[in-house]
Amino acid sequence: MALNALDLLERAGWRHDREIDADPVVQRLRASGYTAVPPLRDFLTQFFGLVITSEDGSKSITFDLDSVEHLTDAEFCNEYGDAIGRPVTPVGVHSDMIIMIDAAGEFWAALDLDYGYMGKNIEQAVQWILIDPATMHMFDRRLPD
Repeated sequence: MALNALDLLERAGWRHDREIDADPVVQRLRASGYTAVPPLRDFLTQFFGLVITSEDGSKSITFDLDSVEHLTDAEFCNEYGDAIGRPVTPVGVHSDMIIMIDAAGEFWAALDLDYGYMGKNIEQAVQWILIDPATMHMFDRRLPD
């Protein structure tokens, strides 16, 4: 039986009652110049440090700051937020793609100047990235050069 997004999250160690101390992560993001959107702390408390892998193990989403800081910076994230109309904070990566949460708790992804909406929650983002990428409508937007 094929796994769904919730199955993949649970397989990676996520539980409804998972709770880590997100304060050091939020402080590090702020110190690096990122906007800490209101839903950030709750998201990090549950998901930071997890590596979500596809059923066959060929793809993954990593929720850590080292990966994020390797692929983006606060200026780029501020530009995405300006274009979207609400601030975003990076929370993870998939390959060379940055995954961000916005002020409404919804998810966006970016690859260089191309970006797009991933879903209203992390389950939708995981579904589109790791389970059914053919249905993704992402990267339908582009920042100006």
